[in-house]
Amino acid sequence: MAISNKTIVGTNAVVASAGTAVTPTIAPYDNTHTIIVYNPDASNTVYIAFTDAGAIAAADAVFVPPQASLTLAIGPRSARPPVGTFKVDASGGTPTARITYINGTSS
Repeated sequence: MAISNKTIVGTNAVVASAGTAVTPTIAPYDNTHTIIVYNPDASNTVYIAFTDAGAIAAADAVFVPPQASLTLAIGPRSARPPVGTFKVDASGGTPTARITYINGTSS
């Protein structure tokens, strides 16, 4: 992904069914250093991970409980591991994760 000239960018990821990991509408930018994920769903947990798999197992996931948020410091692209794509899954239902990227001035 390219470098964003915006300091914050909002996007979302709609989980169509549990066990089907999806990428957000907009991927993290090379200069994204922090991701904030809000789970507005009232009953289902959102799972997040950097993975190449088609689903995120609960044992491998970072949990975002119902009606809660999580701030994930990932560092700039140059400091991240070279594997895996940021993906979202869920414990059930069809939640929409609301995602905010906080971007630095360089990658």
